[in-house]
Amino acid sequence: MPLLRSAILCTIFFASAGVCFAQQDTGIITGVVTDRSGSAVPNATVALLNTGTNTSIRVTTDNDGLFVATPLRIGSYTIAVEARGFKKSVRENILLRVQDRLRIDFELEVGQLTETIEVTAGAPLLQSETTSLGQVMPTKPVSELPLNGRNFIQLIALTPGAYIPQRNNSLYQDFLIGINGNRIQNNNFLLDGINNNTTDNNQAPVLPSPDAIAEFKVQSNLQPAEFGRGLGGTINISLRSGTNVFHGVLFEFLRNDKLDANNFFNVGRPRPPFQQNQFGGAAGGPIYIPKLYDGRNRTFFFADYQGTRIRKGLTRIFTVPTPAMRAGDFSGLAPIFDADSTRVGSDGRVIRDQFADNRIPSNRFDPIMQRYLALYPQPNRPGIANNYILNPKYNDDNDQGDIKLDHMVSARDTFMFRYSRGDRTFIVPLNVPDVPYSGYFSANEFLPQVINNRGAVLSHTHTFSPRVVNEGRFGFNRLFATVTPRSEGQNLASEFGIRGVPSDPQSNGLTVVGITGFTALGDSFDTRRGQNVFHLLDNLTIIAGRHSFKMGFEHRRTQFNLGQGSSPRGSFTYNGVFSQNPLSRPGTGNPFADFLLGLPDSASIGTNVRAGIRIRNYSSFIQDDWKVSNRLTMNIGVRYEYTTPVTEVANRMANFDRATNRVVLAAPGSLEARALARADRNNFAPRVGIAYQLNQRTVIRTGYGIFHTLEDAGHHNPAFNPPFSASFTYPSNQLDPSTALRPVQGFPPVGFADGRFDNRFLNINGRPYDFPAAYSQQWNLTLGRQLRDYAIEVAYVGNKANKLMANRNINQPLPAAGSVNSRRIFPGWGSITFQEPRGNSIYHGLQTKMEKRFSLGHLFLLSYTWAKAIDDSDSTQLSTASGTGNLQDQRNLRAERSRSFQDVRHRLIFSYLWELPFGRGRAWLGNVAPGWNRLIGGWQINGITSYQSGRAFTINSPFDHSNTGSSNIRPDATGVSPDLLSEERSVQRWINAAAFRIPDGFAFGNTGRNVGTGPSLTNFDVSVFKDISFGPEGRRKLQFRAEFFNVMNTPQFQIPNRTFNTPQFGTITETLADNRDIQLALRFIW
Repeated sequence: MPLLRSAILCTIFFASAGVCFAQQDTGIITGVVTDRSGSAVPNATVALLNTGTNTSIRVTTDNDGLFVATPLRIGSYTIAVEARGFKKSVRENILLRVQDRLRIDFELEVGQLTETIEVTAGAPLLQSETTSLGQVMPTKPVSELPLNGRNFIQLIALTPGAYIPQRNNSLYQDFLIGINGNRIQNNNFLLDGINNNTTDNNQAPVLPSPDAIAEFKVQSNLQPAEFGRGLGGTINISLRSGTNVFHGVLFEFLRNDKLDANNFFNVGRPRPPFQQNQFGGAAGGPIYIPKLYDGRNRTFFFADYQGTRIRKGLTRIFTVPTPAMRAGDFSGLAPIFDADSTRVGSDGRVIRDQFADNRIPSNRFDPIMQRYLALYPQPNRPGIANNYILNPKYNDDNDQGDIKLDHMVSARDTFMFRYSRGDRTFIVPLNVPDVPYSGYFSANEFLPQVINNRGAVLSHTHTFSPRVVNEGRFGFNRLFATVTPRSEGQNLASEFGIRGVPSDPQSNGLTVVGITGFTALGDSFDTRRGQNVFHLLDNLTIIAGRHSFKMGFEHRRTQFNLGQGSSPRGSFTYNGVFSQNPLSRPGTGNPFADFLLGLPDSASIGTNVRAGIRIRNYSSFIQDDWKVSNRLTMNIGVRYEYTTPVTEVANRMANFDRATNRVVLAAPGSLEARALARADRNNFAPRVGIAYQLNQRTVIRTGYGIFHTLEDAGHHNPAFNPPFSASFTYPSNQLDPSTALRPVQGFPPVGFADGRFDNRFLNINGRPYDFPAAYSQQWNLTLGRQLRDYAIEVAYVGNKANKLMANRNINQPLPAAGSVNSRRIFPGWGSITFQEPRGNSIYHGLQTKMEKRFSLGHLFLLSYTWAKAIDDSDSTQLSTASGTGNLQDQRNLRAERSRSFQDVRHRLIFSYLWELPFGRGRAWLGNVAPGWNRLIGGWQINGITSYQSGRAFTINSPFDHSNTGSSNIRPDATGVSPDLLSEERSVQRWINAAAFRIPDGFAFGNTGRNVGTGPSLTNFDVSVFKDISFGPEGRRKLQFRAEFFNVMNTPQFQIPNRTFNTPQFGTITETLADNRDIQLALRFIW
């Protein structure tokens, strides 16, 4: 058996010996050893014992009395210092957290080594060795603070400068995170030191259960040179590991509609049915097999599983046509005009006749649109806007788990392996009663989605000597996500009479119909996304006197396989331009009238695309943490980033050449020929920081650094170009109804016959040949002060980002009457959307926090941020919510500079845990009898209280009054403030409509971006625990939890409708979060 065990361990060792990469979920303990006079004590032995695993390392002090121990596994340590002629000094319960750089100084007393001095002070509360800003969330708050849905992402928002801009409807995580005004896709998620980002939008695909997380750290500003990839925050999650004692938990969390308050917009109706169960467990300890293997002190395991089952009724409010509108009766509404009467008047201007009695005769109804009309349910609420309410049921099944192994081969070599898996399926079937094809009401919103993720990491740390350590990792993560339309395989477009839609299964479905001010109809398209990311990194740490050098290399290889369409079923858009009076467009016309007449302002259709995107990232760094003196530390480093331009496995990419007005195809051969772009090799990122300890309780820190964001698979628009994919748009001449592509006509043939393609209405994509990486400059000035066991920090934080990716239509014509395509800059093409490095942003913030770490039964974190963020383009993930997206005037970037959608002026958040001081072992009634203790002891109260000021948003026009074929057109400003007084605001009227007007003639509006301000958010989440301990020494515990989310039942509203001059404008129909929810839980802990 010993031979077998040795063979197994040797196999593991040699299989892993070549694998080395950075262990970014450890920490460092450093300090200075002196005597009572303050003189350095050289050659002192410092022993650091991890009390959880009973493993230790030893280092010695140099001639200046300095010692550095790295890398250390996070956990609780006992540190003992011995030196000849001095008493032994011991400090216990030193908690090392992820990426901590703790300074623990010792002052030795003269005496015999056999004498021991117990030092009771714990770890310092202030960071005196680094200038990076952020927040560590340790095990206790992660597992015990109230979390709706048990999603730890919410805790990132406890960090000063961080906030949640909105709930996320994407495939991956339920919450988006903004940090210090940076774009949300500029964050970098790490799991056990390895990449945990989706390749197309940088969200976290693997979201561990709170019971699996040891702790995580949010680095929000001025990260060390070891970290790169993003301009925003770095979120480094460390999963739990086993220790010498078996520990574990089993849990069940329950929520249902009987415990919850009704949705604000569902008042007066029965609460929708709701059932949510989250169940599972976690366990860890040494690997111990009697008579076979004793892994105590060397081999440990940890494993966890969580299952989620949700059946939840939602509240959705839509706008549907009234019975009068369905009959063509628009009396009492804005005048509507007959497009078929369009003609040139005697004065040379275009005129139209108004429909008699403002009614459209039924014989004028488009026959295909009449079939669509049947998809609309009858209103079940009064009014012409927000007049239909529905409670669709959301189904979500999720199974996830992790297993982690730690092995100590010797004092010099340790290994770690972790494997994660998650499988999720969710859907909101939008079944509308009493209508045919009920699943096609509200297009693009409710689709079956499946997400499968896998991840693994293998790590090896080798200690050459106490002053030279190599740490390394190799990791892999895979994600496969699908969106499957309900109509897959059904040629509904043909069934409705729409010709020209391809008949292949992935194009089958129902053509989308969008009507300004009304709920869209139709079907979305099939999507398949798969990613594989291989991540290799290696770090070497060398301690040389007062210098701690760390240097490393990192490589990421990304494979992103995409299959999706570009409107393969086609779409028709109605915005009212053909029922307007050409002489007085504002205040006339109705989009639903255009719908009945079958006169779309534009139509579009495209083909499916299949692409295999490939990217490689290389980076290296060196950093010196220089202990200039016992009070002064300098962090000096530089990082280099190199990313290959996006390529496609079969060279299925094309770019637009402005000089020749042609599409250029990728070709085999050099990287530049395949990528149609030149690589940016100039990404050096220097960083410098200074930390000065004024005294034992006061630290001042400052620093400056440059950061780059890496090109990701989101930069794949050349793969959506002909001849590999096509997107056609057919804009109309608003004054000539004969130019409208009517549904009865159908779509022209889609594709490229005889190897040539018709580019008259063809949209193409492009990007500059030189595409430099976006970068930001970050800085901070921070004052920290420790008052008893409280840490207080006040920081000025700034960052300025340049060359952010943004889209621009370089083929936008100038505003004027007539055909859009005839006035384009590059004739013969439709829109030409270029991804360009033209975006800019700047952020200034005052960030303060007060923190008390857990002691005497309680902890809390209070933070306040006062900040302003300005930019000239939005994150692609937030453009829909903010109402921006592409430029209004593609030639005038300066007109886009404004408050950012991510500008949160004020944010206050307070989190706390408090073990009530009653019962045995507590301050009050500490000697109570065991029976009474079960009643009065073991109570705990926890909570998160937050306030956030309103977010900015953009006001959009209801139609393209510039006649440039653009969708992001804004109205004119009248000079009146758009903000109403607080007593005038309501969910029926949040914005002052008098602040805007539709411009006369064909023109862009002069209203800026993000001039509106949405509702502020106030929330109280509270939980109450009751622990009942039993078993030997009370090591087993039964825990009851009652968690109250939004306990005050305060509505938290989304931003209002942004489309000016529609009945819905300024109304709010949705909440950002639910009303009061109550969750009950039972946990068995050992």
